[in-house]
Amino acid sequence: MTASALQQQQPWQLLHSLEHAAAGCVSTLLWCLASSLLIIYNKDLYDAGFKYPLMVTGMGQVFSVATGLLLAALGIMPLRKPPTKASDWARLAPIIACTVLTMFWGNAAYMHLSMSFIQILKAFTPAVTLLIGVAAGVERLRGSLLAAVLLIALGTGSAVLVESGTPSYSVYGLLLFLGSSTTEAGRVVCSQLLLGQYKFNTVEVLVYVGIPSALALVGGSLLLDGAPMLRLAAKLWATQPVAFLQAWAVSSMVNLVSYLAISTTSSLTFKVAGCLKNLAVVWYGVAFRGDHISKGHLIGYAISVAGFVLYTYSKSATPAVRRAVGQQQHEDKKAK
Repeated sequence: MTASALQQQQPWQLLHSLEHAAAGCVSTLLWCLASSLLIIYNKDLYDAGFKYPLMVTGMGQVFSVATGLLLAALGIMPLRKPPTKASDWARLAPIIACTVLTMFWGNAAYMHLSMSFIQILKAFTPAVTLLIGVAAGVERLRGSLLAAVLLIALGTGSAVLVESGTPSYSVYGLLLFLGSSTTEAGRVVCSQLLLGQYKFNTVEVLVYVGIPSALALVGGSLLLDGAPMLRLAAKLWATQPVAFLQAWAVSSMVNLVSYLAISTTSSLTFKVAGCLKNLAVVWYGVAFRGDHISKGHLIGYAISVAGFVLYTYSKSATPAVRRAVGQQQHEDKKAK
């Protein structure tokens, strides 16, 4: 390529980089906003008496599938043919199962614990993901990561100890949250182990993971919750349909923009954004919903966040270290 051609290409490359950065920034901000609103809207439904997380999350998945199909129909994103081999669906099955359990248990926890306390607990999820990844052989527990896990565990444990002395504490709610953290970690690890090089785009995830997830959640609600759930849904729908629609619509938006954000920004940026979002929800719960957060909670949360920062730094530094070691080994071989 000539020098003049390179000069002509550089502005286009710069423009493409700026567009990619802008897309990452916008999608990440939208995810922060939408996921925060989803927590609030779902909590409002539960507080209104509709304590059926299977149906709440299931209808969110139905809306997500509809969003994916609409984007494909409009030609905005491609939708390849669904997997046809039984082995392909066998690979997807554990991921779908973990997705369903994460949604159900994670939402059910909000009926037993305060909104703010759950955001503090979320700092523990990276530690669970790392430990399951080590057990599955896809992660290595280096010294800095072990220190991060210990810090996160210490901070979370301190916050739980403080919360256990309050009227809003529930052992059952804590177990639900830990269950959702474990299945979320399982989903991440299963994706690494089972999908390999095969990658779904955003629309394909919404449709091909969303359809079986919606069937499991809605079907489970109809089977387990039955007529009482349907009667209450009809009663609340007659008086406050917006409460349902906004929760389900925002749920589909969360699924959409989360995949967009992950594909257009770095995992480090997304993790930091998630941490800041959780902090904002803690503030909202205290300021507008009467959640009680003491100094003990905040100290425990600060320790957990310090562990999270160390965890994120260690994870992001690993590829750079590997490249440096590889380059040094290459140079040593050349020297010989």
